[in-house]
Amino acid sequence: MEEGMDTAKNEKLAAIFSKLEKPTTPDWMLGHDYLFTKVSISTLVPEAYLLKHILADGLDFPCDYMPMEKVLWEIGFTVSGILCKVASHKFGHRLYIGSVDESTVSKTTDDLVGIFNSATTFISTPLKDYADIEIKKGNVSIDNQYYNLRSAYDYFRDEAKKKRAEEVKVTPKESVNQLLPGWNAEMKKLRHASYLDQGAYFAFFGLLEHILVLFLAFNDFDPKTEYLKEFIFRPWADKYKRAFDLKSDREADRYYQLLIDVSRKYRNPQAHGMFNKEGKSMSFFLEGTGLLSAHFSNEESNIPQWVRGDGKELEELDHFLLWLEGHTTYKVSMQIIKGGLRVHFSEEDRKIYKDLMKDGNATEFVEHENLMADNHGNMDW
Repeated sequence: MEEGMDTAKNEKLAAIFSKLEKPTTPDWMLGHDYLFTKVSISTLVPEAYLLKHILADGLDFPCDYMPMEKVLWEIGFTVSGILCKVASHKFGHRLYIGSVDESTVSKTTDDLVGIFNSATTFISTPLKDYADIEIKKGNVSIDNQYYNLRSAYDYFRDEAKKKRAEEVKVTPKESVNQLLPGWNAEMKKLRHASYLDQGAYFAFFGLLEHILVLFLAFNDFDPKTEYLKEFIFRPWADKYKRAFDLKSDREADRYYQLLIDVSRKYRNPQAHGMFNKEGKSMSFFLEGTGLLSAHFSNEESNIPQWVRGDGKELEELDHFLLWLEGHTTYKVSMQIIKGGLRVHFSEEDRKIYKDLMKDGNATEFVEHENLMADNHGNMDW
């Protein structure tokens, strides 16, 4: 936190950790592991990553940061006269207890797990309040999910295309028992292809919304006038209009009309239980005629989607994604997004993005940042 933990919180945490004392010798540090019994606490203390913030940054317990590869930090202390330490390893958090006696190790582990969980639970509330403050300042980053969302869209799109291309085979038995066996088999195939289409449409709009939120960091975002947390949950159309000037960008407007049409025709009805605003899902009885749709239109709305769909709209969506990658404003943005980098919204990072956009290429930046992230993730210092 900017000003550190306030006195009241600090006193509460000090009370929780009253049984722990700061070590008087450096024996707790790495290089003395032969004295300790190692216990994994990753599942026992789900928020163990907060222990450095609490013990080292808040209560001034000695901390060795990046002491060796595969270890991010370790903090030393004594409890009931037993020298211990807690450490953040690549594959989880570990507790080191300075004893080989099973009963001592078991009791010490239970005691410390209870203390750690009490502390992390307590600190969660003020940290949530602090997080809201940081979000309003724009000092946040968003985990880039482009690859996962794009992969889901590509999967459903490709499977739908393969299903449509399948050759219909009719067995002799089906030929005897069905009036139009080939036609029935073809309709079944198209129906299954339409299910895959629907998966592709849902995946695409999830991908679209994710991209449009990330674009905000590259498009004159001002946390004083826009609230990121609120923006994330706006309709995709609002986000699109924030990203593109539809009056001056004709292609952006053309694709907007396409996306509106696709969402109304395919995505929205499925997303809302096959109900829609136009009344297409409702009928009324007209005496002497029968049931009529409450939606009067010349559209082919009475023809099942699985008969009408031919995958052309998905091809248009592919063209849209390619267009984004070469867009004058978002070429660099898409390089960063496709590169898998976290997208940061702080003033400092937005300035870096703006400079990259002026240069017109972020390839080297993406490679460098991915190398740094990989090294950090692997704890290779």
